[in-house]
Amino acid sequence: MSRSILKHAFESIKEGHSRIKLSEDKALLRSDSINITENITIYRNYFRIYKDSIVDYKSNFNGIVINICLNANHYYKSELSNFKINPLPNHTIVNFITKDKGKIFYKKNSEVNNVIIYIKLPFLYEFFKDNSVIKNFLIKNEKEEFSQSIKVKRTDIKTRVCALEIYKSFSNNACDILYIQSKALEILSYEFINLFEQDSLDERNVKFSSYDIDALYRAKKIISENLKNSPSILELSKMVKLNQFKLKYGFKNFFKTTPRNFLIENRMIKAKKLLEESELNIGEIAKEVGYKQGHNLTTTFVKYYGQKPKDIIKSRKSYY
Repeated sequence: MSRSILKHAFESIKEGHSRIKLSEDKALLRSDSINITENITIYRNYFRIYKDSIVDYKSNFNGIVINICLNANHYYKSELSNFKINPLPNHTIVNFITKDKGKIFYKKNSEVNNVIIYIKLPFLYEFFKDNSVIKNFLIKNEKEEFSQSIKVKRTDIKTRVCALEIYKSFSNNACDILYIQSKALEILSYEFINLFEQDSLDERNVKFSSYDIDALYRAKKIISENLKNSPSILELSKMVKLNQFKLKYGFKNFFKTTPRNFLIENRMIKAKKLLEESELNIGEIAKEVGYKQGHNLTTTFVKYYGQKPKDIIKSRKSYY
Protein backbone atom coordinates (compact mmCIF):
# COMPACT_ATOMS: atom_id res chain seq x y z
CA MET A 1 0.00 0.00 0.00
CA SER A 2 1.33 3.49 -0.74
CA ARG A 3 2.89 5.49 2.06
CA SER A 4 0.50 8.36 1.34
CA ILE A 5 -2.48 6.14 2.18
CA LEU A 6 -0.80 4.90 5.35
CA LYS A 7 0.04 8.44 6.38
CA HIS A 8 -3.54 9.50 5.73
CA ALA A 9 -4.77 6.59 7.85
CA PHE A 10 -2.32 7.43 10.64
CA GLU A 11 -3.48 11.02 10.83
CA SER A 12 -7.20 10.56 10.28
CA ILE A 13 -8.61 7.43 11.92
CA LYS A 14 -10.42 8.22 15.13
CA GLU A 15 -8.83 7.11 18.38
CA GLY A 16 -10.48 5.25 21.19
CA HIS A 17 -12.50 2.65 19.28
CA SER A 18 -10.03 -0.25 19.08
CA ARG A 19 -11.05 -3.40 20.90
CA ILE A 20 -7.37 -4.44 20.96
CA LYS A 21 -5.61 -3.20 24.07
CA LEU A 22 -1.85 -2.62 24.03
CA SER A 23 0.27 -0.11 25.92
CA GLU A 24 1.66 2.86 23.99
CA ASP A 25 5.22 1.54 24.22
CA LYS A 26 4.13 -1.63 22.40
CA ALA A 27 1.89 -0.29 19.66
CA LEU A 28 0.06 2.57 18.05
CA LEU A 29 -3.58 1.56 17.52
CA ARG A 30 -6.11 3.41 15.39
CA SER A 31 -9.58 2.02 14.64
CA ASP A 32 -13.08 3.10 13.87
CA SER A 33 -16.36 1.55 12.80
CA ILE A 34 -19.32 2.49 10.63
CA ASN A 35 -22.75 0.88 10.75
CA ILE A 36 -24.04 0.10 7.26
CA THR A 37 -27.31 -1.30 8.60
CA GLU A 38 -28.28 -2.64 12.02
CA ASN A 39 -26.84 -5.99 10.90
CA ILE A 40 -23.74 -4.92 8.95
CA THR A 41 -20.74 -3.05 10.36
CA ILE A 42 -17.41 -1.96 8.87
CA TYR A 43 -14.24 -1.85 10.98
CA ARG A 44 -11.09 -0.09 9.78
CA ASN A 45 -7.80 -0.73 11.54
CA TYR A 46 -4.35 0.81 11.40
CA PHE A 47 -1.91 -0.71 13.90
CA ARG A 48 1.81 -0.07 14.14
CA ILE A 49 3.43 -2.71 16.34
CA TYR A 50 6.67 -1.82 18.12
CA LYS A 51 7.27 -4.98 20.19
CA ASP A 52 6.35 -8.66 20.06
CA SER A 53 3.03 -8.81 21.88
CA ILE A 54 0.31 -11.29 22.89
CA VAL A 55 -3.20 -9.96 23.43
CA ASP A 56 -6.20 -11.67 24.99
CA TYR A 57 -9.15 -11.21 22.66
CA LYS A 58 -12.85 -11.92 23.09
CA SER A 59 -15.16 -11.59 20.09
CA ASN A 60 -18.88 -10.85 20.27
CA PHE A 61 -19.29 -11.56 16.57
CA ASN A 62 -22.01 -14.00 15.61
CA GLY A 63 -22.09 -14.28 11.85
CA ILE A 64 -19.81 -13.98 8.84
CA VAL A 65 -16.71 -11.80 9.05
CA ILE A 66 -14.91 -10.69 5.87
CA ASN A 67 -11.37 -9.53 6.62
CA ILE A 68 -9.75 -7.71 3.69
CA CYS A 69 -6.06 -7.59 4.64
CA LEU A 70 -4.11 -4.75 3.09
CA ASN A 71 -1.11 -5.42 5.31
CA ALA A 72 -0.60 -7.98 8.08
CA ASN A 73 2.01 -9.83 10.14
CA HIS A 74 0.13 -11.46 13.02
CA TYR A 75 -2.10 -14.43 13.80
CA TYR A 76 -4.98 -15.45 16.07
CA LYS A 77 -5.50 -18.76 17.93
CA SER A 78 -8.80 -19.68 19.57
CA GLU A 79 -8.92 -21.10 23.07
CA LEU A 80 -12.27 -22.79 22.39
CA SER A 81 -11.36 -24.88 19.35
CA ASN A 82 -8.68 -25.46 16.69
CA PHE A 83 -9.80 -22.28 14.91
CA LYS A 84 -6.93 -20.06 13.71
CA ILE A 85 -6.64 -16.90 11.62
CA ASN A 86 -3.38 -16.19 9.83
CA PRO A 87 -3.85 -12.99 7.77
CA LEU A 88 -1.71 -12.41 4.70
CA PRO A 89 -1.15 -9.11 2.86
CA ASN A 90 -3.47 -8.63 -0.14
CA HIS A 91 -5.63 -11.58 0.91
CA THR A 92 -9.26 -11.83 1.98
CA ILE A 93 -10.27 -14.14 4.81
CA VAL A 94 -13.90 -15.12 5.29
CA ASN A 95 -14.78 -16.70 8.63
CA PHE A 96 -17.93 -17.86 10.39
CA ILE A 97 -17.47 -16.50 13.93
CA THR A 98 -19.54 -17.55 16.93
CA LYS A 99 -18.46 -15.48 19.94
CA ASP A 100 -14.89 -16.76 20.00
CA LYS A 101 -12.09 -15.97 22.41
CA GLY A 102 -8.37 -16.53 22.19
CA LYS A 103 -5.04 -14.78 21.76
CA ILE A 104 -3.59 -12.55 19.03
CA PHE A 105 0.15 -12.73 18.43
CA TYR A 106 1.69 -9.55 16.99
CA LYS A 107 5.22 -9.33 15.59
CA LYS A 108 7.45 -6.36 16.33
CA ASN A 109 8.17 -3.71 13.70
CA SER A 110 5.07 -4.59 11.70
CA GLU A 111 1.85 -2.94 10.57
CA VAL A 112 -1.73 -4.14 10.37
CA ASN A 113 -4.02 -2.43 7.86
CA ASN A 114 -7.38 -3.96 7.14
CA VAL A 115 -11.04 -3.44 6.40
CA ILE A 116 -13.38 -5.85 8.18
CA ILE A 117 -17.04 -6.31 7.33
CA TYR A 118 -19.19 -8.07 9.93
CA ILE A 119 -22.56 -9.47 8.78
CA LYS A 120 -24.89 -10.66 11.54
CA LEU A 121 -26.94 -13.83 11.25
CA PRO A 122 -30.37 -12.11 10.96
CA PHE A 123 -29.26 -10.44 7.73
CA LEU A 124 -27.79 -13.68 6.37
CA TYR A 125 -30.94 -15.68 7.11
CA GLU A 126 -33.12 -13.07 5.44
CA PHE A 127 -30.84 -12.53 2.45
CA PHE A 128 -30.50 -16.26 1.74
CA LYS A 129 -34.02 -17.28 2.78
CA ASP A 130 -34.69 -18.83 -0.65
CA ASN A 131 -31.43 -20.77 -0.76
CA SER A 132 -31.82 -23.98 1.25
CA VAL A 133 -28.16 -25.00 0.85
CA ILE A 134 -26.84 -21.77 2.38
CA LYS A 135 -29.54 -21.70 5.08
CA ASN A 136 -28.57 -25.21 6.15
CA PHE A 137 -24.92 -24.16 6.22
CA LEU A 138 -25.75 -21.23 8.54
CA ILE A 139 -27.96 -23.34 10.82
CA LYS A 140 -25.35 -26.11 11.08
CA ASN A 141 -22.53 -23.74 11.96
CA GLU A 142 -24.60 -21.73 14.42
CA LYS A 143 -25.52 -24.91 16.30
CA GLU A 144 -21.92 -26.12 16.48
CA GLU A 145 -20.94 -22.90 18.31
CA PHE A 146 -17.37 -23.05 17.02
CA SER A 147 -15.79 -20.55 14.67
CA GLN A 148 -14.43 -21.82 11.38
CA SER A 149 -12.72 -20.56 8.27
CA ILE A 150 -14.84 -20.50 5.11
CA LYS A 151 -12.33 -19.20 2.60
CA VAL A 152 -8.87 -17.66 2.27
CA LYS A 153 -7.97 -16.20 -1.10
CA ARG A 154 -5.98 -13.48 -2.78
CA THR A 155 -8.13 -10.37 -2.78
CA ASP A 156 -9.98 -9.82 -6.06
CA ILE A 157 -9.08 -6.54 -7.69
CA LYS A 158 -12.65 -5.19 -7.50
CA THR A 159 -12.85 -5.94 -3.78
CA ARG A 160 -9.41 -4.42 -3.20
CA VAL A 161 -10.32 -1.18 -5.00
CA CYS A 162 -13.46 -0.83 -2.87
CA ALA A 163 -11.54 -1.64 0.33
CA LEU A 164 -8.92 1.02 -0.42
CA GLU A 165 -11.68 3.57 -1.03
CA ILE A 166 -13.20 2.67 2.34
CA TYR A 167 -9.83 2.70 4.08
CA LYS A 168 -8.79 6.15 2.94
CA SER A 169 -12.17 7.91 3.32
CA PHE A 170 -12.37 9.57 6.70
CA SER A 171 -14.75 12.49 6.42
CA ASN A 172 -17.79 12.37 8.65
CA ASN A 173 -20.17 14.23 6.38
CA ALA A 174 -23.30 12.41 5.21
CA CYS A 175 -22.24 12.07 1.55
CA ASP A 176 -18.91 10.46 2.41
CA ILE A 177 -20.52 8.06 4.87
CA LEU A 178 -23.04 7.13 2.18
CA TYR A 179 -20.16 6.54 -0.25
CA ILE A 180 -18.43 4.22 2.24
CA GLN A 181 -21.66 2.33 2.79
CA SER A 182 -22.10 1.86 -0.96
CA LYS A 183 -18.56 0.48 -1.29
CA ALA A 184 -19.15 -1.97 1.55
CA LEU A 185 -22.32 -3.25 -0.09
CA GLU A 186 -20.43 -3.52 -3.39
CA ILE A 187 -17.83 -5.72 -1.68
CA LEU A 188 -20.60 -7.93 -0.30
CA SER A 189 -22.04 -8.37 -3.78
CA TYR A 190 -18.64 -9.63 -5.01
CA GLU A 191 -17.80 -11.76 -1.99
CA PHE A 192 -21.21 -13.41 -1.63
CA ILE A 193 -21.02 -14.60 -5.25
CA ASN A 194 -17.55 -16.08 -4.68
CA LEU A 195 -18.35 -17.34 -1.20
CA PHE A 196 -21.19 -19.64 -2.19
CA GLU A 197 -20.26 -20.26 -5.79
CA GLN A 198 -19.90 -24.02 -5.34
CA ASP A 199 -23.45 -24.22 -3.99
CA SER A 200 -24.68 -22.22 -6.96
CA LEU A 201 -22.92 -24.64 -9.28
CA ASP A 202 -24.47 -27.62 -7.53
CA GLU A 203 -27.92 -26.11 -7.89
CA ARG A 204 -27.35 -25.56 -11.58
CA ASN A 205 -26.13 -29.18 -11.95
CA VAL A 206 -22.98 -28.09 -13.74
CA LYS A 207 -20.60 -31.04 -13.96
CA PHE A 208 -16.87 -30.90 -14.72
CA SER A 209 -15.24 -33.92 -16.30
CA SER A 210 -11.51 -34.65 -16.02
CA TYR A 211 -11.16 -33.27 -19.56
CA ASP A 212 -12.92 -30.04 -18.51
CA ILE A 213 -10.61 -29.63 -15.53
CA ASP A 214 -7.52 -30.22 -17.68
CA ALA A 215 -8.87 -27.62 -20.12
CA LEU A 216 -9.24 -25.09 -17.30
CA TYR A 217 -5.63 -25.57 -16.23
CA ARG A 218 -4.52 -25.22 -19.86
CA ALA A 219 -6.49 -21.99 -20.09
CA LYS A 220 -4.82 -20.71 -16.94
CA LYS A 221 -1.38 -21.53 -18.40
CA ILE A 222 -2.23 -19.85 -21.71
CA ILE A 223 -3.26 -16.65 -19.93
CA SER A 224 -0.15 -16.51 -17.74
CA GLU A 225 2.16 -17.11 -20.72
CA ASN A 226 0.46 -14.59 -23.04
CA LEU A 227 0.16 -11.41 -21.02
CA LYS A 228 1.41 -9.32 -23.90
CA ASN A 229 -1.14 -10.64 -26.40
CA SER A 230 -3.84 -12.20 -24.28
CA PRO A 231 -6.65 -14.09 -26.06
CA SER A 232 -10.28 -13.06 -25.65
CA ILE A 233 -12.67 -15.35 -23.79
CA LEU A 234 -14.01 -16.59 -27.11
CA GLU A 235 -10.50 -17.28 -28.44
CA LEU A 236 -9.46 -18.96 -25.18
CA SER A 237 -12.59 -21.10 -25.26
CA LYS A 238 -11.71 -22.34 -28.74
CA MET A 239 -8.06 -22.93 -27.83
CA VAL A 240 -8.89 -25.26 -24.93
CA LYS A 241 -12.08 -26.66 -26.51
CA LEU A 242 -14.32 -25.69 -23.58
CA ASN A 243 -17.49 -23.61 -23.94
CA GLN A 244 -17.47 -20.08 -22.52
CA PHE A 245 -20.00 -20.87 -19.80
CA LYS A 246 -17.90 -23.70 -18.35
CA LEU A 247 -14.72 -21.69 -18.80
CA LYS A 248 -16.03 -18.78 -16.71
CA TYR A 249 -17.73 -20.91 -14.07
CA GLY A 250 -14.76 -23.26 -13.95
CA PHE A 251 -12.37 -20.42 -13.18
CA LYS A 252 -14.60 -19.28 -10.31
CA ASN A 253 -15.01 -22.81 -9.01
CA PHE A 254 -11.42 -24.07 -9.18
CA PHE A 255 -9.30 -20.91 -9.09
CA LYS A 256 -11.56 -18.55 -7.08
CA THR A 257 -11.28 -15.83 -9.70
CA THR A 258 -12.35 -14.94 -13.23
CA PRO A 259 -10.24 -15.22 -16.40
CA ARG A 260 -10.16 -11.42 -16.58
CA ASN A 261 -9.06 -10.95 -12.95
CA PHE A 262 -6.48 -13.72 -13.32
CA LEU A 263 -5.04 -11.89 -16.33
CA ILE A 264 -4.93 -8.56 -14.46
CA GLU A 265 -3.33 -10.16 -11.40
CA ASN A 266 -0.55 -11.72 -13.48
CA ARG A 267 -0.02 -8.50 -15.41
CA MET A 268 0.33 -6.56 -12.16
CA ILE A 269 2.75 -9.07 -10.64
CA LYS A 270 4.98 -8.97 -13.73
CA ALA A 271 4.72 -5.18 -14.01
CA LYS A 272 5.77 -4.74 -10.38
CA LYS A 273 8.74 -7.05 -10.89
CA LEU A 274 9.84 -5.13 -13.99
CA LEU A 275 9.36 -1.80 -12.25
CA GLU A 276 11.57 -2.94 -9.37
CA GLU A 277 14.25 -4.89 -11.22
CA SER A 278 14.50 -3.79 -14.86
CA GLU A 279 15.67 -0.55 -16.46
CA LEU A 280 12.58 -0.22 -18.64
CA ASN A 281 10.41 2.88 -18.45
CA ILE A 282 6.67 2.80 -17.74
CA GLY A 283 5.68 2.86 -21.41
CA GLU A 284 7.96 -0.07 -22.24
CA ILE A 285 6.74 -2.07 -19.25
CA ALA A 286 3.13 -1.37 -20.23
CA LYS A 287 3.72 -2.98 -23.63
CA GLU A 288 5.52 -5.94 -22.04
CA VAL A 289 2.46 -6.79 -19.95
CA GLY A 290 -0.19 -6.11 -22.58
CA TYR A 291 -1.15 -2.43 -22.31
CA LYS A 292 -0.97 -0.09 -25.29
CA GLN A 293 -0.13 3.01 -23.28
CA GLY A 294 1.67 3.75 -20.02
CA HIS A 295 -1.34 5.53 -18.55
CA ASN A 296 -3.43 2.34 -18.94
CA LEU A 297 -0.89 0.46 -16.83
CA THR A 298 -0.71 3.27 -14.30
CA THR A 299 -4.49 3.39 -13.79
CA THR A 300 -4.77 -0.36 -13.15
CA PHE A 301 -1.57 -0.50 -11.08
CA VAL A 302 -2.77 2.23 -8.71
CA LYS A 303 -6.09 0.43 -8.25
CA TYR A 304 -4.33 -2.88 -7.56
CA TYR A 305 -1.38 -1.83 -5.38
CA GLY A 306 -2.43 1.61 -4.16
CA GLN A 307 0.73 3.29 -5.44
CA LYS A 308 2.01 4.76 -8.69
CA PRO A 309 4.50 2.92 -10.94
CA LYS A 310 6.74 6.00 -11.06
CA ASP A 311 7.19 5.84 -7.27
CA ILE A 312 8.57 2.30 -7.58
CA ILE A 313 10.90 3.35 -10.39
CA LYS A 314 12.28 6.09 -8.15
CA SER A 315 13.26 3.43 -5.59
CA ARG A 316 15.50 1.62 -8.12
CA LYS A 317 19.18 1.72 -7.27
CA SER A 318 19.92 2.64 -10.87
CA TYR A 319 17.56 5.62 -10.69
CA TYR A 320 19.95 7.79 -8.72
